Amino acid sequence: MQRTPQRALTLLEMLITLVILSILLTMAAPAFRDMMEKQRLKGASRDVYLLFTLARNEAIAKSTDIRVAAVRKDDGWFIGITDKDKHCDPSLTVPRLDDRSCTLRNYRGNDLPTLARLSHERYPGITLDNNRNLIFYSRGTAYNGSFTLKAERIGEQRKVIVSVIGRTRTE
Repeated sequence: MQRTPQRALTLLEMLITLVILSILLTMAAPAFRDMMEKQRLKGASRDVYLLFTLARNEAIAKSTDIRVAAVRKDDGWFIGITDKDKHCDPSLTVPRLDDRSCTLRNYRGNDLPTLARLSHERYPGITLDNNRNLIFYSRGTAYNGSFTLKAERIGEQRKVIVSVIGRTRTE
């Protein structure tokens, strides 16, 4: 019986392969990090857009004004919506009827209210440009304004814009 010689990788071939792979990974890491930052920025602007859409829909459905509050604090940014008569503090995290947390009352009225807020915690590296309040009126119209989210490290930003007719868009 004749044996066929087996071919295996030598140690030198393995080392060269590892060196080439490490060079390729080193070159790809910054581009991957930038791509992740862009995706976080897109995700944050999409979620702000959806929160504003919820605010408008709630205003129409409940025939009441819905207030939007956006605040920047030392520890980050927060955006919340409420159906209370005054603007809320979106940095509060416990939903209660009697305080300034950003909550929406349920339709049955006796249930615990729903917390309606976004925060920087889900979007590391993304900042909000300024403090701002906005109102969606019961007919779906709004006091217009824009909110700018920025990814400082890569120098990009996205705006979420609300028109006077209550339409929300991103650019």
